[in-house]
Amino acid sequence: MFTEGHESHEISTQCAPTVLQAMDPAEENRLFVKLRYRLMPVLFLAFCLASVDRTNLGFAQLQMKQALGISDAMFGFAAGLVFLTFVIFGVPSNILLEKQGFRLTLLRMMVLWGLTSTSTMFVRTPHQLYLVRFLLGAFEAGLTPAMFLYLSYWFPSQERGKATSYLMLGAIVSGLIGGPVSGLIMARLHQVAGLTGWQWLFVVEGFPCVLLGIFSYYYFPDKPEKALWLNERERRILIACLEEDRKLQPPKRMGRYQQAFADLLAFIYFAASGGGQILQIWLPTVIKELGVKNIANVGFLSALPFAAAAIGMLVIPRLSDKGRSRRWHYAGALLVAGIALCATANLHWSLAFSLAALALYGCMLNGAIGTFWTMPASYLSKEAAAAGIAVISSVSALSNFAFPTMIGIVKGRNGSVANAFYATAALLFASAIVTVLLVPERAVLINHRRMSGH
Repeated sequence: MFTEGHESHEISTQCAPTVLQAMDPAEENRLFVKLRYRLMPVLFLAFCLASVDRTNLGFAQLQMKQALGISDAMFGFAAGLVFLTFVIFGVPSNILLEKQGFRLTLLRMMVLWGLTSTSTMFVRTPHQLYLVRFLLGAFEAGLTPAMFLYLSYWFPSQERGKATSYLMLGAIVSGLIGGPVSGLIMARLHQVAGLTGWQWLFVVEGFPCVLLGIFSYYYFPDKPEKALWLNERERRILIACLEEDRKLQPPKRMGRYQQAFADLLAFIYFAASGGGQILQIWLPTVIKELGVKNIANVGFLSALPFAAAAIGMLVIPRLSDKGRSRRWHYAGALLVAGIALCATANLHWSLAFSLAALALYGCMLNGAIGTFWTMPASYLSKEAAAAGIAVISSVSALSNFAFPTMIGIVKGRNGSVANAFYATAALLFASAIVTVLLVPERAVLINHRRMSGH
């Protein structure tokens, strides 16, 4: 996987023990710090831009719904359609990744989704919006697995968690920064050069992906062997570490018990993943309906729940690490998130209290999400974790389609998102109960060989 031809394979397999034995731990640490500084900023920026282009429809619809005659149900379906196409095109995209390499894959994705996002400015009918969102999802499908696979080319398993955590924060940072920026774009550029604010939004936030995709093609090497910014010593150490890590990984097999447990994890994650779309897609609408008419102010206020979400993502998983109790932290965070969401539905008379409830919801929900992603590796054996994560990711994509659609339908019928919030809270409560009842407190039994189905 990490080799380019017979000569590189010779280096990685024959020199690995010698290099590792002669290596100073501080030297290894400096190498991985160098890799993170070199690779992660651009990957993080690409991940943030993808999240912005996926969710900025939530801000655009504040103007475009009236302009195009789009109902709440239509908007909800269009918002979620991206995630449905992830399920359809995710596997073909990953197959192309194996053939094209990461650089060409990222170039293809970012240029095509950037142009598609920008072209949303030309939409004039609901069906045109559906088509654009379908294409956006098709072109972006497989981005997250591609990035995780690329990180595996550079970081052994004990270093990979730090790198992937940076990407996990990308969706939250995109909301924290993207909300105020989107609000300002729509407020300040409205009717400039004859374009509405929502049209400028797709131009300003879509086209930079095209430029970053072209830059990334020349910036990233496909694999360590082609990294000119690594000296020969660093390259040998890295290849040796990766080779040693690969030898420690058992065959990827999943027994019947672990397959069932992976399905259970996917079930309890369904509500948490879909509930995140309330912040990603519907938050601007909620804030506007609380009496905030200026779109720029809507953007700035939307940053508050995302700031709280970042705190939750950083703090709650660490608390679960210290307490060695994944299920109670996950279930407890979901319980508080559900209560906060019910409170939001009943505090429509107060902007301050509603924002406080939404902030608590974002903090607890994203804390639960961060805690959840420690569970597959904690409860499943190494050979089962990869397959389990694939199942969980597919279910997550379906929930991200279902929740915006459901909220749009409910709001269209009742004129309020309150009932949709109650339904989401009920699913969060159910997930918390199932987690406490069916997820064992200790993970060691799950990893025992006798439970692998053999």
